[in-house]
Amino acid sequence: MDLISRKLTSLIVSALCIVQFVWTLIQGQVTGVHLLGALLAVALFNTVFHVLYLFGHRPAAYADEPVELKDRSSRVDE
Repeated sequence: MDLISRKLTSLIVSALCIVQFVWTLIQGQVTGVHLLGALLAVALFNTVFHVLYLFGHRPAAYADEPVELKDRSSRVDE
């Protein structure tokens, strides 16, 4: 589990998603209005998720909740 960092894993998965999206557009021969619609939909949802990310990382979003850190050294691998 600790062989590849979470950030690197996320970057690899993101790159694979982008490649799959482009491959799907090419294989489906998407052009014109449909291509524009697909690109706008991706941009729109990316914006919505980014706004939600910013909303969740405001100090007010978690300031009243105590944060408990789990000790990873005592974890037993299954």
